Amino acid sequence: MGCWHCGNWIDEEELLDLCTECITDKKGQITEDDCDGLCPDSDFGLREVMLHYNLTLQKIKQNLGY
Repeated sequence: MGCWHCGNWIDEEELLDLCTECITDKKGQITEDDCDGLCPDSDFGLREVMLHYNLTLQKIKQNLGY
């Protein structure tokens, strides 16, 4: 998925697709903690990838109307 050490990141569009699917499936009932440890798409969560693209869960949720 991506990390600061290896420098390989998934595309921002792919990140947004994954997060949109998760947020929509849970009807917006998701927290930052879910992104860290309960992410269905990454064992390590997607917070580092979000930070890399200067995104937050709150921003993504807002854009989706949650």
